[in-house]
Amino acid sequence: MKLESKDNPNKERILSDFLSNKEVFDSFKDRVINLITDLLRPTNYKILDTYGRTKAYDSLSKKIDSDLKYTSIDTITDIVGIRIISYLDSDIDGVAEIIQNEFKVDLENSSDKRNLEKDQFGYRSLHLIVSLNNARTALREYSGYVDLKCEIQIRTILQHAWAEIEHGLGYKTEYDIPDRYIRNFNRIAALLEIADIEFVRLKEALKDYKDKIGNEIKTKPEDVTLDQISLFYFNSQNEVLIQARQIIQDITHCKFVDSGDMLDGFVEKLYFFKIKTVKQLTDSLDVDKVLFFEFIKILIDGFPIDELVSSIALFHYLHFLAGKSLDAIVVKQYLEIGSMKIAGNSDYYIQLFEKAKSSIEGK
Repeated sequence: MKLESKDNPNKERILSDFLSNKEVFDSFKDRVINLITDLLRPTNYKILDTYGRTKAYDSLSKKIDSDLKYTSIDTITDIVGIRIISYLDSDIDGVAEIIQNEFKVDLENSSDKRNLEKDQFGYRSLHLIVSLNNARTALREYSGYVDLKCEIQIRTILQHAWAEIEHGLGYKTEYDIPDRYIRNFNRIAALLEIADIEFVRLKEALKDYKDKIGNEIKTKPEDVTLDQISLFYFNSQNEVLIQARQIIQDITHCKFVDSGDMLDGFVEKLYFFKIKTVKQLTDSLDVDKVLFFEFIKILIDGFPIDELVSSIALFHYLHFLAGKSLDAIVVKQYLEIGSMKIAGNSDYYIQLFEKAKSSIEGK
């Protein structure tokens, strides 16, 4: 590859240094991505993706030509670039705080591009120029990256979408956009900014709902509509389901694990059986509990299981409701309805129900 100099007299030397150290930059990029991933994993911040790139040769060449301040490869701080894509705008500052605590931050070259003027809309992102701190470079696996810098961009999904679309259209600044279309750009950017704000508000509203729903289930269950949040709390509090889990545990000697993220599709199935409120589900379980407990004993008999999610009793109650219909067409619809598809023979659940009923009647 021929090294040519255009406007910047340091260009040839910088590009030569870049090619000589390309593998080091690539390795540094991977190390930083892995480190950030490890740092964010135990937190409550929801991250869509963390990825990076080493600047391409042609891109670096154009950058050097753009400004005479680039006198050596050390003066170019974004040869390695990392992007952290969060779901919510409210998480960005928290993620940034972790980065600032775990890296050395070059504040002079960092920039907060979220702070637009009151009449501006468009690209928004937090850019931090960082290097590994002394404690980390003292470790053997990081010792080869002393003083190397990278740019970490932290942005939301919607901010990222705007940046990618804007880049795809080929307009990097407002001055590149034809005057007649600037208003169109601003309107779209404003909508995305509003959406970011509303998602944060929605998160706070859902948190408030979670904080209150447990008490509402106890005090006025007839007013509580079943959804994934209310069903989660109901599953942990309802006495019939607690007893059902005990029966399962006594038979299988299993260990129960949290099922907070294992209730997908349950609400749709309950709605199929015309059960739409906490009170309706409570009443249904109370009426059926003796027969339901027998149904469970027959269903799990002979199945040694080490670990089960705590929603398993409620899952079995759905099967019970299907079998109770005594209608193969209804059972087939139940198995196929909604996002949670269940494999199985329609007659199987009816036979289980009839067997449980016969067992109770014979006692």
